[in-house]
Amino acid sequence: MPEPIEAEFARPPIFNTAQEKHLQHEPRGDLADDPDAGYSPSPTTTASPSVHNHGTGAELEAGEKFSIVTFEAGSGENPKEWTRGKKCAMPTGDLPGTAKSLHVSGEVINLSICVFVLGFGIGPMVFAPLSEIIGRKPVYMISMFFYFMFTLPSALAKNIGTMIIARLIAGIASSAPMTNVGGTIADIWDVEDRGVPMGVFSLTIL
Repeated sequence: MPEPIEAEFARPPIFNTAQEKHLQHEPRGDLADDPDAGYSPSPTTTASPSVHNHGTGAELEAGEKFSIVTFEAGSGENPKEWTRGKKCAMPTGDLPGTAKSLHVSGEVINLSICVFVLGFGIGPMVFAPLSEIIGRKPVYMISMFFYFMFTLPSALAKNIGTMIIARLIAGIASSAPMTNVGGTIADIWDVEDRGVPMGVFSLTIL
């Protein structure tokens, strides 16, 4: 019976089809006997993390390489051992690293988040009525252009002033879709059919 297609996505193959067939029919003694091979029939206890690179061999095509990464059990570095809360958390980025590179305190770098959220409150007061005057599409296109341009300083800013001003403008610009999509849905869906599209959109933002 062929393997269901879901298994391909749940367990992406490391090797190509020819390599898989070879590994299924050949004994793995060469890997099991090699302490540097990264293969172990039992749970691994190698140092964390450990990467082993292997070059050509009977099981590989010419010039092809593969890496096996292992983690020490209980080290906390294996993502599969993380708690459900940590797996579901949405990180805001490397704020401590950014604070260090810009030579500011944690309180100051957190201000970049505050002004971004502040922009969410300012933008709708402009974008909502503007979309009724000039149309929704121009508002979407212009605001997304500014959002992209002023998100770049998050990676390129050389000082905290640039970062904070850019984050404020990016927050204002990114509020346009959230403000106007409700109107767009109302434009293209009848009242009795509007609930599901609006619910789907709201869920994606959440």
